[in-house]
Amino acid sequence: MTSSSNDRVLTYEGIDKSFGGVHALIGVSFGVRSGEVHGLVGENGAGKSTLIKVTGGVYAPDSGTISLDGEPTVFHGPRDSEAKGIRIVHQEVPICLNLTVAENIFLDPFPPKRRGVFLDRRQMNRRSVALLNRLGIELDPRRNVGLCSPAERQLILIAKALAENARIVILDEATSSLSDAEVEILFDVMQNLKTHGTTFMFVSHRLGEVAAICDRITVLRNGKYVGTYEDSDPEFLTERIVGKEIANVVRKSDSSRRDGKVVLEVDRISQQEAGLSSISFRLHKGEVLGLAGLRGAGRTELLETLFGLRRRNDGTLSLSNSRVNVRKPSDAIRHGIGFLTESRNEALYYEHSVRSNIASVIIDRLRRYGLIHGRRCSRVAATYVDDLQIATPSIHTEVQSLSGGNQQKVLLARWLAAGPQILLLDEPTRGVDVGAKNEIRKRILDLAAQGVSVIYVSLDFEELVQVCDRVLIISQGELIDELQGDALTVRNIVRKINALERERVTVTAEERDDVDLSALGIESED
Repeated sequence: MTSSSNDRVLTYEGIDKSFGGVHALIGVSFGVRSGEVHGLVGENGAGKSTLIKVTGGVYAPDSGTISLDGEPTVFHGPRDSEAKGIRIVHQEVPICLNLTVAENIFLDPFPPKRRGVFLDRRQMNRRSVALLNRLGIELDPRRNVGLCSPAERQLILIAKALAENARIVILDEATSSLSDAEVEILFDVMQNLKTHGTTFMFVSHRLGEVAAICDRITVLRNGKYVGTYEDSDPEFLTERIVGKEIANVVRKSDSSRRDGKVVLEVDRISQQEAGLSSISFRLHKGEVLGLAGLRGAGRTELLETLFGLRRRNDGTLSLSNSRVNVRKPSDAIRHGIGFLTESRNEALYYEHSVRSNIASVIIDRLRRYGLIHGRRCSRVAATYVDDLQIATPSIHTEVQSLSGGNQQKVLLARWLAAGPQILLLDEPTRGVDVGAKNEIRKRILDLAAQGVSVIYVSLDFEELVQVCDRVLIISQGELIDELQGDALTVRNIVRKINALERERVTVTAEERDDVDLSALGIESED
């Protein structure tokens, strides 16, 4: 389905872009209507990020034309794109946490000044309040942005776009770190601005959100245009995104593992700074043990404590019945424990190669006579690039040029190369497309079948049910319950968490709303 040319505010015609031997975009053509929310979806590596950067003037297309209001336009850089009223709100929020709301809004290009020299903070604050009121939110312009929630930071960037007279706002995975309640706030703002003529391009891997907010949806696959659709059914979109049927990843809980070899025993560990209190559990060989709870419940903090990023105040850890003292990450690695963190920004060396990133944990093993053995590094990297099907022109390509899903695979390859016996995974499929998500989950199940034990943290409870043998429920730093067998369902996880939170009078409404219900499929369960 296509839109008529006279109602298009933004049109792509035959856009091509290559990087060396990689064709990121191949003849992409479609139009975005004025005043609509236009979805852009596809697997990692489909070309979404490249198209956004072409639209933002970061890259020049090798061929093809971008038109605004029917007039062909050439962007010689980001300033040209911004001058035409295009603003991009990125997944990793580019915001100055040490500045105020108003200072962030007017940071660039020219804040109002008095006498041409001094910042006119009174005018900045007054104009910021007007912009934020236009978004339907109340926020003190003098507040430090470091104290704002992720949703408020996204809205501040949209306010900044309005301050710069944005006609087209591109939201690139802007909801990936937001709770359900925060997403609703953002969507309300988008609907309000849409009625006043602002056009949005909404890029997301969360197809439920795409269906909820978008008027039409364009699908890219392998750098090519697949189609633009008004049908927003997630199954319909998934078929077009992947181009083939995705097999359901379902793992039946194996209760016999409860009687198998215990590889990790955690006995009453506490970490005061993180709020962890008397945590005890056992992890069996080849088991995938899930950890479910709200943000701030202690999920990430528990993994960080097990890995030695946080020093525990009390309790003991035992590996294969032998007590160990993990005081720092190098201790954990030496004992065969790996940790895949939630944020890629915290773990990747973006300006270094795929090879260097994969080899970084085992670099000492790859030395000979004190020098790094380049060929051994290359062999290790090439093995895991092939094994995980990492889409990269070369093992020498900088990681920053890869798609998000392939960056995540590089991180997983790093720990596979280390040969861990226990793998701690914190949101391993966050922000990746359905195809990469399926591949990562299958790989984790393969590792479990080979005897690797996994602790799996995710806010996607459906994923926990599909992948895990057991799921532990954590609330305010305490392990409260355990689900397994027929009791391990999405509905039961949500019920347990909500029941626990209702019992705790100190929990805020914002925390209670932090369960991501939109992707859980609760209605489908009996």
